[in-house]
Amino acid sequence: MKKSEVKTPQKLKRELGLGAVTAIVVGNMMGSGVFTSPQTLVQVANPYTNMAA
Repeated sequence: MKKSEVKTPQKLKRELGLGAVTAIVVGNMMGSGVFTSPQTLVQVANPYTNMAA
């Protein structure tokens, strides 16, 4: 193998832009809302609705 053919490993940048950070925060908020909504609905709804769900 020639010296010119030897590949050096490339390193990725370890940084996040404003768009990526915003997407992560919004995704976390929406994801946690999926699990808290059923609990809140069960507390507010009447017993007959709970049996249907």
